[in-house]
Amino acid sequence: MVNRDLRELPAHTISEGALYLRIPATTVRCWSTGREDYPPLVYAAAQTPLLLSFLNLVELHILDALRRIHRVRMPEIRSAIKCLVRPAIDQ
Repeated sequence: MVNRDLRELPAHTISEGALYLRIPATTVRCWSTGREDYPPLVYAAAQTPLLLSFLNLVELHILDALRRIHRVRMPEIRSAIKCLVRPAIDQ
């Protein structure tokens, strides 16, 4: 039997996540799926159908706090994410 972390299971739709976090659904979708010119900031737990895990909701909450409360600009957030993800990929 494989022990899977329940926090990583796909469980929430975009609209549920938006409701829980009080973030517009369009923002949650954009941050979770990316746009043609930007990759996603958060990789959703499931792509088809698009579902978010509890950990995805935590990541989205932190992104929202960085943007709204701490007024960190999106290019700075994207740059920081690249620095964090790159070492894990290079190993």
